[in-house]
Amino acid sequence: ANSTKTLLIAHSTTAFKNLKGIEINDQIYYQGKTYQVTDLETKPKNDINMQEILSPTSQPTLILMTCAGTSLGNYDATHRLIVTAKTTEKDGIID
Repeated sequence: ANSTKTLLIAHSTTAFKNLKGIEINDQIYYQGKTYQVTDLETKPKNDINMQEILSPTSQPTLILMTCAGTSLGNYDATHRLIVTAKTTEKDGIID
């Protein structure tokens, strides 16, 4: 069964300004659920594949994406930080 992926995108200078310090296994609380960070990836913005990011998953997943790398002005940058976190709600197991 496919589970839900939630994608949140925000500026690294505002809502996600503290993401640069996030680490694997950190917990994120969103809409009453607890998610645990399972992957951190910084990619050139031109290499971002939204179809891949939003592909089906076996467990409810939260994805946070924000600018990273060198500023290009106009609240844009050369790279994107992609944080993947999976819910801890399903049988208390993270796969």
